[in-house]
Amino acid sequence: MARGGFRKNAPLFKPTWNLGETKTMRVPVALAQVLLALAREIDRCWHESKSQNLSADEARRLTCERIQPIIDQCIDELQAVPFATAEQKETRPPQ
Repeated sequence: MARGGFRKNAPLFKPTWNLGETKTMRVPVALAQVLLALAREIDRCWHESKSQNLSADEARRLTCERIQPIIDQCIDELQAVPFATAEQKETRPPQ
């Protein structure tokens, strides 16, 4: 059975993030996809702004223009997600 960890002859994969190293995070399931989409778009905008030698203000404007539709879509989708009240949080069984 295959196991995790380093293997000598395993293929090396090219990182898919322009900003480098990654980190695992725990986020609410309702936000996971949109946060990943936002992170990908910020990463893409950063790479484009560096390759086009944009100023910090131009890079900021480019990033804001690109992520605003993602944020708007997230807000629309979250309208349907019920929020847990304090009482509901207290009665949840421990995981």
